[in-house]
Amino acid sequence: MLLKRKLYKSLVEWKKASTKEGLIINGAVQVGKTTLVKEFAKNEFESVSFIDATKEVRKLERLLKSPTFSLIEFNELLLTSLKIKGIKENSLIVFDEIDTDNSKLVLPLISKLVALNSNYSFIGLRKNITVKDNIDESSLLNLKFLKLHPLDFEEFLNAINEGMMINQIKEAFTSLTPLKPELHQKAMHLLKVYMLVGGMPEVVVTYLETNSIDKCDKVKFEILNAYQNEVNKIQYCYKEKVDLIFDQMPTLLSSKDKRVIFKQILEGSFSEQYRYPLKWIENAMLANECFSCTNITNGITINETRTYVKCYLNDTGLLYALAKSKDAIESDELLGANFNLFTTNRGMFLENIVAQMLSANNHNLYFYTHYNNIKHRYDMELEFLLENNDNSDKKLTPIKVTSLTRLSNLSLDRFNEAHQSIIKNSYLVYVGNLMKTSDKIAIPPYMVICL
Repeated sequence: MLLKRKLYKSLVEWKKASTKEGLIINGAVQVGKTTLVKEFAKNEFESVSFIDATKEVRKLERLLKSPTFSLIEFNELLLTSLKIKGIKENSLIVFDEIDTDNSKLVLPLISKLVALNSNYSFIGLRKNITVKDNIDESSLLNLKFLKLHPLDFEEFLNAINEGMMINQIKEAFTSLTPLKPELHQKAMHLLKVYMLVGGMPEVVVTYLETNSIDKCDKVKFEILNAYQNEVNKIQYCYKEKVDLIFDQMPTLLSSKDKRVIFKQILEGSFSEQYRYPLKWIENAMLANECFSCTNITNGITINETRTYVKCYLNDTGLLYALAKSKDAIESDELLGANFNLFTTNRGMFLENIVAQMLSANNHNLYFYTHYNNIKHRYDMELEFLLENNDNSDKKLTPIKVTSLTRLSNLSLDRFNEAHQSIIKNSYLVYVGNLMKTSDKIAIPPYMVICL
């Protein structure tokens, strides 16, 4: 069953671009990279050839290091050593299974092949990279990088034939008009289904074929095992810490502040020990990391604090399965007709789905806290703080996420008052319908697709 992916449009734009570039698609294992590229190649090219970078790494290495590196040598490799025939001028060559072990070899190779100005187009499918990736970026100037996430909420709605709901949500958001009560309830229900099923393609297909959450969970556990297999490939000193973070993610997200407390992961641990393990998790796209930013005067990115981090699983459906396996939730209570999924375990699923939606829209994730030295406590906590990449003075978009229905929130109100001169829009993501006040816009979680 073919699932429509929004990234397909970017692939078409890449092919039509006048500037010749190789394309690298980053994405977690089983997120649908190969399926997407096969469909793209079938529609846009005369032929496509897949090269398994893991199996053929030695042959590719010899080609890259050849003193007479040329298109003729590459064609000879395709025809003789790799036994790939029937290649036409308008052909796509796909390097599949780029991973931790071969990334520093295959990416420069693709870059050099692009520089030969052949009639071939080149795509690399990368599922993760090394913990310490020291690739010379100057050798990769003619490569374009894209990310493929699990199906986002829009793609999920299209898959279950609810595309009309997308238009209704976006129109309501644009006009700042709440959905009619019955449509709001339907949108909340569909979001709950999405949170339980998730956006991993194989899981979504299973749901479409069986309409069973339990059968979906079986597939999700297989994917989680595949994640574990990827973790097992990295260096042992990092593997242990990646295992610990991944294993404890439901516990971390069900805590009050949802921050990674390193000494709670392992007695005596500190943040520097987890720098590279967290980087690997981020690069492998197994999680969406959110970094602290307390000084926002000169911009978020330059003031991010990587010693304070939240770690959201890349797919909320996988988080649900992982939490069940760790007995962190009662599964029966989540399958009821009400919406207590949004409040379960301090709203960990709600916050995770908001992080997933923002990441799918290519936002870098930051959170904000302010410590009041007079009161000796934190008096402002925002789950997300986005930076607008335009030239206006209104650079920040604060987002407060709450599983409550009330419109008032002291943290957001205090932040808005203190920084109103640099705020573009302020959002309260809550479980009620859309409502605009004098200083903020309260939106239901399904409208985060519009941010």
